[in-house]
Amino acid sequence: VDEQRQIIKSLARNNEAQFVLIGNIGSTALSTVGNNIVTQYLYAKTRNIEFSLTLLDSLTGIEIFNHTYQGTADWTFKQGDYIELRSDRFAGSAYGQRIKALCDRAVQDLNQILSCIGPSARVIELEGDEFVINLGRDSGLERGMEFTLEQSYDGHDRYGQYYEKLESAPGYYKVVETFPHAARLRPVSLHDNVLNVQLD
Repeated sequence: VDEQRQIIKSLARNNEAQFVLIGNIGSTALSTVGNNIVTQYLYAKTRNIEFSLTLLDSLTGIEIFNHTYQGTADWTFKQGDYIELRSDRFAGSAYGQRIKALCDRAVQDLNQILSCIGPSARVIELEGDEFVINLGRDSGLERGMEFTLEQSYDGHDRYGQYYEKLESAPGYYKVVETFPHAARLRPVSLHDNVLNVQLD
């Protein structure tokens, strides 16, 4: 579990992302309609598709979403056919349309989940009392917006189990300058300024 959390955090940090989406294809099995030659001639073969998606928040390590999508459609291609998955031929097939419908549904599910989650950012640069975070204009930030800080603590308990906790810090920090993928924040009041803000 420790190693998995570190991999997720590393992936997110390397890609300047808060969320990590992991996909897994479980099955694309081809099925027939039995051993009878007549039924095999009359009925088309079908192929299954099964894939799962897991969405993780790299800041908290919490699994936000996990769902398996399944479908079946006619498989009209002959054995040995070369099929380009990005071709109109595949996209127009019953199987290609089924995969597209499942992917569209997955995108809608993910959009719905993510639209309900408030933005979180990571401190990427320190400049005296000010600091820079990894969200900017492209994420909808504007001058004057205010943020609070959460401090992260992690470690191991006496049984060797990993734990992580987030603690809200006092005070507010105002956006004073924005860039496409970053923003500079300044404490609203130096009295409530957290003195030990650190990178990440």
